[in-house]
Amino acid sequence: MFGIGFRTIKTALGTGISLFLAQSLGLQYFVSAGILTILCIQPTKKRSITTAMARAVACLIGLGSGALVFSILGYHWLSVMLLFLLHIPLLVRLKIQEGIVTSAVIIFHLYLDQQFTLSLLWNEVQLIAIGVGIALLMNLYMPSHEKKLKHFQEEIDQNIQIILKELAAFIRAGDTLWSGKEFVDTANRLEEAKDLSLQTVENQLLRKQDQHYRYFKMRERQFERLERMLPVVSSIDVQVPQCHFVGELFEYLGQHLHDNPRDTLQHLQRVRGFLKGLELPLTREEFEARASLFTILNELEQFILIQLELA
Repeated sequence: MFGIGFRTIKTALGTGISLFLAQSLGLQYFVSAGILTILCIQPTKKRSITTAMARAVACLIGLGSGALVFSILGYHWLSVMLLFLLHIPLLVRLKIQEGIVTSAVIIFHLYLDQQFTLSLLWNEVQLIAIGVGIALLMNLYMPSHEKKLKHFQEEIDQNIQIILKELAAFIRAGDTLWSGKEFVDTANRLEEAKDLSLQTVENQLLRKQDQHYRYFKMRERQFERLERMLPVVSSIDVQVPQCHFVGELFEYLGQHLHDNPRDTLQHLQRVRGFLKGLELPLTREEFEARASLFTILNELEQFILIQLELA
């Protein structure tokens, strides 16, 4: 059993309405109105408007250039070839290459009629207006992704909390049975969440950025810090007393992930100050372990500062 998406429903409905209107008006080549509607319905409002305008302008340019070339060179296949040699580069230069196919349809209408008249011009303008206009009307409503975005947020936050907890266990015990699957899962979820939040941004015509997108970008930057910490954490071969305090800090951060980051930052600074006040290491292994712990603290500080930017 296959599902029918909302965009599919809009495309089918819009195509039917375009065909009905164009046929009711007695337009020649009325099927072209439906084709235009299919091509202009896009996943977001902004993309729909951009595509619709590009195709409409390209069609009008095709109408004008076709009329000019055919009136000079006649209605011949060589004229069509020369016309496309000029028309396609022009659309690419104007950055409206999305309209190449639709404008080609208009050009072929002129070629099939073997003449350019005001009635044909009006026919083509109406086809363009109906096809593009219905597509824009269909895209006025976009379904809300709020529920799905919140679900992504919960999943990502939960994964980060698990990662922090498992890193805490590794630092304190030196070993863990954790598979690390949350790293892979979080990376995938972040990409999906950002893509979906960008769609939300493109459906809000007057807003440049969405709160959800900013949130996921923040979590992505924090996740990158966690990825950088992982090899440093795994390189600690010797258990020193300081491991216990840094491990507790990881656990504290996981438990207070949604709290005021200023409080967490102060907690980290207290731990760092305490560790700096301890006696110097006696062996090389202990020195390297403590150096790794301070590197981890620096990464954790950046992790917290990233969240502070959004607070």
